[in-house]
Amino acid sequence: MKAKAKTWAEVKEDHQKAVLDDLAESARYYSDPPDCAPWWLEMRRAFRLAAKELRAAARKAVKR
Repeated sequence: MKAKAKTWAEVKEDHQKAVLDDLAESARYYSDPPDCAPWWLEMRRAFRLAAKELRAAARKAVKR
């Protein structure tokens, strides 16, 4: 039996889910700093902002 071919929307959604999963895994890894140096807090803040923007863009793209 042949596997059903995926539509472009399904492929796009799968990719977005994979990216978000990878991002969440990275966020878990980087969320516990070895020390609370100011540069670390700044980097973590920037990373979380980028993650938030990426999630919003992914939600918007999936809705289309």
